[in-house]
Amino acid sequence: MKIRKLYLNSTHLVEQLHFYQKTLGIPLLRRNEDTISLQVGSSELVFQKSEESKPYHFAFNIPFELIEEAVGWLKKRVTILKEGISDIQDFSAWKAKAIYFYDKDKNIVELIGREEVLGNGNENFDASSIISISEIGVPSKDIEKVYQSILRSTSPSMPIYDGSFQRFCAVGNPEGLFICINNDKKGTWFPTEDVALSSSFKIDIENEGEEIRLQFKEEEGIFEEE
Repeated sequence: MKIRKLYLNSTHLVEQLHFYQKTLGIPLLRRNEDTISLQVGSSELVFQKSEESKPYHFAFNIPFELIEEAVGWLKKRVTILKEGISDIQDFSAWKAKAIYFYDKDKNIVELIGREEVLGNGNENFDASSIISISEIGVPSKDIEKVYQSILRSTSPSMPIYDGSFQRFCAVGNPEGLFICINNDKKGTWFPTEDVALSSSFKIDIENEGEEIRLQFKEEEGIFEEE
């Protein structure tokens, strides 16, 4: 699975524009009064102005071999969120390492380097090193219900990468993942222990060459194809 475009709500659109474009150096694609669109590697990140929004958790793929450089680059721009003393969180079971920080909507943003995702040839880390959008968090009361709604809209069926329907389930593959959690049983995000709140969003994915737009509806706790 590849995440081509991710649409998120924002209550701080002007601040988000400055943070992503000026602080992080991510290229702006389009802007109007209600929307900003940013080029995140091969993906597009869209923030849409909203009177109300709840923080999301999402991740960007970066080259695994540049994870140490990414820490140095980030520390000049943001405060690193961490568990324990290390800036880098090690996920050996996923052959991955990650770094976390907040944006201006208090979204938890993650840079994750995976051994299974090829880099883009950059020798030094900056915003142009980002490969793509990697993950979007999907808190709900019923992971199996979320998963079944994904299956109804995707063909061939989206595989479970890790976990189960009890507390945590990663759906997709290392290039692109839905991080589904039960926010009754696992109610917080790593590494901050921020409450994981269900929030609507839209996403364009490519699954085995097929382009699909899905909308996650927080009230129903399901995805629907647009």
